[in-house]
Amino acid sequence: MKNTLFIILLTGFLALALASCTKARFDTEVEATKYYDRGIIALNKHEFESSIQNFRQSIKLDPSNADAHYWLAVSMREQGLDFKRTINEFKKTLELDPTHEAAYRDLGILYALAKRYDVGFKYLKKAIELNPSDTLALINLGYLYYLGKDYDKAKELYEKAKNIKPNIIQLWNNYGLLNFTIGDLNKAEECFKKSISLQANQLEPYEYLAKIEKKRGNQEKVKYYENLVKEYKK
Repeated sequence: MKNTLFIILLTGFLALALASCTKARFDTEVEATKYYDRGIIALNKHEFESSIQNFRQSIKLDPSNADAHYWLAVSMREQGLDFKRTINEFKKTLELDPTHEAAYRDLGILYALAKRYDVGFKYLKKAIELNPSDTLALINLGYLYYLGKDYDKAKELYEKAKNIKPNIIQLWNNYGLLNFTIGDLNKAEECFKKSISLQANQLEPYEYLAKIEKKRGNQEKVKYYENLVKEYKK
């Protein structure tokens, strides 16, 4: 009888302990989610210092949340923090979730910006393998092909991006640069004007439109575009 009572009491204590642990875990997850949500709100407002603090607190409570690491890395990048630490956060995302396509894409772009083109190339290809419709990955990989003078492959990727999401400024500037390089001035002009239609106050398209008109020998238009460049530089 005593043994039976002891077992019943022990079982009761274990049930209480398990319930207590479950509640503590639930409370921790709730707190982690609260900080994560605050981080997303701050990030959307471009309050990067606040988003970094909230994502770090969320990760402290729940280190296994791959998205928290990803958005922390994005916040760090936007805040202009240390390149290596930002890279490490993106890589931590991939450790936790090897299928996180956005982390591959952003790592590829970061490495490309750091002129580590071979590494950037690898990550961007993996991003497209996971999500063939990622226009930013397509555009940036296309630019790496352009730098490697594989113009046909660059054009192929720009066309894919254009068919998926045509209203991206970077796409038209990159595509315009490609066409200018290969000597298709009409197509280059079309691309840069499309870019301007999406956002007028940018320098690069006007600078290249001036170069296009210079190649055509149209000095009046060269002067027109050069004056616009001067205006936007003020």
